[in-house]
Amino acid sequence: MMLATLPLLAIAIAMCYSQEIPKRCDVSSMSYVLDVDTGVDDAMALMAMLSYNKCIEAITVVAGNTDMENAYNNTMRVLPRKFN
Repeated sequence: MMLATLPLLAIAIAMCYSQEIPKRCDVSSMSYVLDVDTGVDDAMALMAMLSYNKCIEAITVVAGNTDMENAYNNTMRVLPRKFN
């Protein structure tokens, strides 16, 4: 995957997430931007943040535990499971 597509993946994830959850975060609550490489550890952390209804403003995906494409696919698998 080319390096130039990384920002587009971050935008795609943010758009998918924002379509699932139309609510706005309370201005008095702490907001989070998650930067994940979505292996097992980040998938669990992401599910925990979502289950506690934390105000997640954005989710970015990077290569790390796995390659970029796999990290993106793993992240997209975690998000719909929370909202089905």
